[in-house]
Amino acid sequence: MGTRRSDKVAEQLESIERAHDWFGLTKESWADSDRGCALMLGAFLDAHLEKLLRSVFVQRKSIVDPLFQYQGPLSTFSAKIRVAYCLRLIHEHEYRDLGRILKIRNRFAHELHGVSFAKDPEIAKLCEGLESRKTRGLDTEGISNRWLFWLTAYTLASDIDNRTLDDETEERIPAKTVFNEP
Repeated sequence: MGTRRSDKVAEQLESIERAHDWFGLTKESWADSDRGCALMLGAFLDAHLEKLLRSVFVQRKSIVDPLFQYQGPLSTFSAKIRVAYCLRLIHEHEYRDLGRILKIRNRFAHELHGVSFAKDPEIAKLCEGLESRKTRGLDTEGISNRWLFWLTAYTLASDIDNRTLDDETEERIPAKTVFNEP
């Protein structure tokens, strides 16, 4: 009985910690500069994609960890996006949105100055192309590019997180596709 109670408390603490991470990200990404927001949310999505991929791979650290380490085939955000799509873990519109977010993140990461959500035409075009809001029926008319970027990134992270298998699951659930071929 004591073990069951301690397991439940541990689950609740983990849930509170996850909520704190999400709340902290929300607060910090809004308080930061455009550059900071783009880099932070890009890193957040990168981490969620890695967690999703790890959840469907064999549970052997000696085999899986090198894939994600520096110069491993899955060490980049771009590679994680492609592999998640190829494994049918993300929808096609999510794949395209993640690609746009990657381009936005890279623009902020590699330009020394003069880049913002409000003034950069390349970033504006990429933000206008974000599709996830349309699939959810969200009315985003008239909102800023930064808010559109933030909303899309946050929605994608949440959806990816909801597809990730629990690390503590002893019996692995077979991976399920999120869409079928036409």
